[in-house]
Amino acid sequence: MGRVVITGVGGISALGSSWPDIRACLRAGRNAVRYMTEWDSLTDLNTRLAAPIDGFKPPAHWTRKQLRSMGRVSQFAVRASELALADAGFAGDPSIKDGRMGVACGSSVGSTPDIRNFVEMLQTGKSGGLNANSYVRMMPHTAAANVGIFFGLTGRIIPTSSACTSGSQGIGYACEAIRSGRQTLMLAGGAEELCPSEAIAFDILYATSRRNDSPAQTPRPYDKDRDGLVVGEGAAMFVLEDRDHALTRGARIHAEVVGADHRLRQRPRNRHRTRGHCRDPRHVIAARQSHAHQHPEKLPWTYTRRLRSARGLVHDRNDERRLVRAHDQP
Repeated sequence: MGRVVITGVGGISALGSSWPDIRACLRAGRNAVRYMTEWDSLTDLNTRLAAPIDGFKPPAHWTRKQLRSMGRVSQFAVRASELALADAGFAGDPSIKDGRMGVACGSSVGSTPDIRNFVEMLQTGKSGGLNANSYVRMMPHTAAANVGIFFGLTGRIIPTSSACTSGSQGIGYACEAIRSGRQTLMLAGGAEELCPSEAIAFDILYATSRRNDSPAQTPRPYDKDRDGLVVGEGAAMFVLEDRDHALTRGARIHAEVVGADHRLRQRPRNRHRTRGHCRDPRHVIAARQSHAHQHPEKLPWTYTRRLRSARGLVHDRNDERRLVRAHDQP
């Protein structure tokens, strides 16, 4: 099976859209969380915190026709893809349209203003807020579709929509497409746009931070005073490439993707989904080892994701300790 490398990286975030800007914020210990005065009218929402991308505007070279099918989430995904392609040396390269490049991009939901227009139609029977592009902006696969359309890609399209793991699943499936020889290149990643509906989804689960008076001090994972998560928006896209192809064209290689694995994990009966559970974490190690064809001690980094409520954090820490112990066992 082929080896997969990362040759291009692009991102749009509340901390910035270039690595020097983001790195400066990280080194300074600054976050991008702010109090959302726009949400003060939402009386049932406890958190008022989010990390929005203030001042984002589509690039001037994007045409009106291109923008018609793009809501905010798709604009993030397309712009991050544009930056990733430039970083990989594929900006304006017609070869990406010949079928060798596909896209695997995730978002948990489409553009929420368009969803609201459909809801208004169902409630009132009037469709004044809808047009021919409303569904394209609303559909959960809008980010993947718009990336493919914008760049004229004719390879595989793999939309992933699995809440907080949508983007990581996109990367994993893109990796599989290249390793199996079905694609040479893939644009992979995910995007989300901010909406209070996302905040209240976690609010109802008692999973959001409610430090409304100190946004600069939250979220604080693994801290004993942590009180929850904060939602944000943005996009991150990568150019994944067959390693031999990258070496042949003299591409700069940022990293190698040695494997990815996505598993359902069932919780015991009568245990709420926010509490966390890990029956035997060694199956995670075994799965990633099988996919990567390497011993687990040679894999320096593993990404896992589960809802981290205040109670669930304790279970997460216990699970991670079990993973470390499982790593050391034969």
